[in-house]
Amino acid sequence: MKEIEHKSVRLFKVLGNPLRRKILGVLLQSPAHPEQIARRTGRILTAISRALGILASADLVAYRTEGHGVLYSVKRPEIEALLELSEDFVRTSASHLQPDAAHRIGG
Repeated sequence: MKEIEHKSVRLFKVLGNPLRRKILGVLLQSPAHPEQIARRTGRILTAISRALGILASADLVAYRTEGHGVLYSVKRPEIEALLELSEDFVRTSASHLQPDAAHRIGG
């Protein structure tokens, strides 16, 4: 059980980064090359490449060589449901919190 718990914590750390979440959003729409992802997110290519490496090491994205580039796609389509669930959870939790309580929880 400890291994599953550890991997779950790592997954949430990976998903806790706004850029990596944006990238997953782009890739959930359709597979894309890093340059396309950079244009769609407004971020520089080096940041995209670094984030894609982290997503790949977490087994969330797959990639294959296509022509002279690399095409990335979501490896685990159920990630979309997990992202939606987390956003729904935050929306419903936030509606129950007072502004001071939300501030204290966030640190």
